[in-house]
Amino acid sequence: MGRGGRAAARDTRQVVDERRRAGTLLAVRNESEWRYPACQFQDGEVVSGLREVVRGLAREGPWVTLDFLLAPDTVLEGKTPLQALRDGDREEVLRLVRASRGDGFG
Repeated sequence: MGRGGRAAARDTRQVVDERRRAGTLLAVRNESEWRYPACQFQDGEVVSGLREVVRGLAREGPWVTLDFLLAPDTVLEGKTPLQALRDGDREEVLRLVRASRGDGFG
């Protein structure tokens, strides 16, 4: 890899790490490394609404957030919250996030 390639890779890693710390990307720990679940991306971009879910469930932790995103929910007619986000049902998913935190009626 040329000098420019190494710098670009380092810059990309830095941006990804900053986004993880800011709560705009979901990352889970695997031993000493952060892993970024591929399911959070669609067409090379983070799924719309995911940032709000990650931030909304930050207290519960990243593994709970990943489980939340991948578990089918009857409120979403059996879809997972991730699929609902991909289908554009952002507000319904965010209602579930608020309800899971105990913020009233969702």
